[in-house]
Amino acid sequence: MNPRPRPQMEWRATTPPYRSSHSPEAQATWTRSGAGRPVLRELGLTSAEYDVIVALRREGAPYRQKPSDLSRTSNVINQLVRRGYVDREPDPEDGRGTQIRLTADGVKAAEEAVVASSAAQHKVWDGYPDETVRQAIAVLRTLQGLDT
Repeated sequence: MNPRPRPQMEWRATTPPYRSSHSPEAQATWTRSGAGRPVLRELGLTSAEYDVIVALRREGAPYRQKPSDLSRTSNVINQLVRRGYVDREPDPEDGRGTQIRLTADGVKAAEEAVVASSAAQHKVWDGYPDETVRQAIAVLRTLQGLDT
């Protein structure tokens, strides 16, 4: 049995090129902060929807997880189903459960969102030393209650 490729490696190999010099944690903090919302709004996504489709995309093919692993409400999942970005399907390991799978449109939306968010983030942070960016991200995380 061949081991499955690491999802992050697959993400980098299959995602259109984008410019970002910051960690995924910094990108997520940026997106959840008010600073990233205008970019998502242009793409028609909420930050909760962004979190779900990007989490599924990062998972690697076949881009699916259990709903409980996504830590989002069923309302967010329902909205993404209506938009055609995700499907619910039977859990192959547990016939009683379901998994959320990213559709082809969802993969495209996730990739567009990451590229657009990364470009906007880069514009803001460009020219600042890495340590300043790390400190700013730490402050944003504290304000968002992520570092408790």
